[in-house]
Amino acid sequence: MDVHATAGPKLLRSLALGILLVLCLIVPTSADTPGGICPINRFPIGATDWYVFGMARGADNHVWFVKPSAANTYHIANMSPDGTLAEVPVDGTPVRLAFTVDQNVWYTRSDSGVVSQLTLSNTINSFPISSTISNGIAVAADGNLWITESASNQIERMTATGTITGQFPVPTADSQLGDIVLGGDGNLWFIEKAAQKIGRISTTGIIAEFATLTPSANLTHITAAPDGNVWFVETVACVPYCSYSYYNRITPDGTIMRFGPTYPIDGIVAGVDGNLWAILRLRYNFLLGRIAMDGTLTTFGSPSTDPYLAHLGNSIAAGGDGKLWVGTGSYDNQFVETFDPNKLGCFVYMPMVLR
Repeated sequence: MDVHATAGPKLLRSLALGILLVLCLIVPTSADTPGGICPINRFPIGATDWYVFGMARGADNHVWFVKPSAANTYHIANMSPDGTLAEVPVDGTPVRLAFTVDQNVWYTRSDSGVVSQLTLSNTINSFPISSTISNGIAVAADGNLWITESASNQIERMTATGTITGQFPVPTADSQLGDIVLGGDGNLWFIEKAAQKIGRISTTGIIAEFATLTPSANLTHITAAPDGNVWFVETVACVPYCSYSYYNRITPDGTIMRFGPTYPIDGIVAGVDGNLWAILRLRYNFLLGRIAMDGTLTTFGSPSTDPYLAHLGNSIAAGGDGKLWVGTGSYDNQFVETFDPNKLGCFVYMPMVLR
């Protein structure tokens, strides 16, 4: 056997892929916008003790997020479309945010058996639940709050005045419940991290569970999409110090279609343009990823990305202004950046898919 004849093509393919990846990192394509300048706004939010997280559009059309302020202290912050920042110190350790039509902000907590509410007057009210750890929270079409509880392995239904009206155990024990979203079918859809399942619960409390397609993956994000389906992210760790993600579509009847793999996905949201948008981790920077409803992924490099500085994306939301809002930066120099999804013609990177 000619070893060199067998290994040669593989080596050449590896070298070609390596060169292409380097080009993707340092050589953007030509710009579509005048002068090669992407329309981007960058708003400083000051030093934090960790990355901002939980970014979402509120009932007031501001973008809201959790800002770790100092050791074990947190602010709930919001930013108006013009970049004006407001923040309020809050009790406990927030996990995720939800918004009721009265413009109150609700947040789950990992430090105590309560769910808290931040009112328009910046008053904090807390309401007891059955678990010491609450995780996901979503508002259904009927105005009730739905809360996933990790310690008790159940989902609770709560009114907008803080009254528990239902407790629904998840069939799979110790499922490690994660985020929950309102689907286009009117049901609530949630993550079961340890069970590696996606769950569906009706507003009357009927639960169905669906096994995901990647047994070794960590379920990380879930969102409702413009196509009426729910999409979620699976991330797989590899050795050493690397990871990659799949993004998946699940229909109302529980049929799953998987796409990828691709770069690690650190956030996903439905945009106002009819696509999903994700932030993908590429070395020490982030890419914006546009996911069409047929699963096609197109990636865009941020014009503010500096390949020699930490510029990771850590949270993403679709703002009321139609733009994409991304939390980014290092611990001591955090920003919120906004992008017009219709004007991302500059610094377009070739979509690299892991094989």
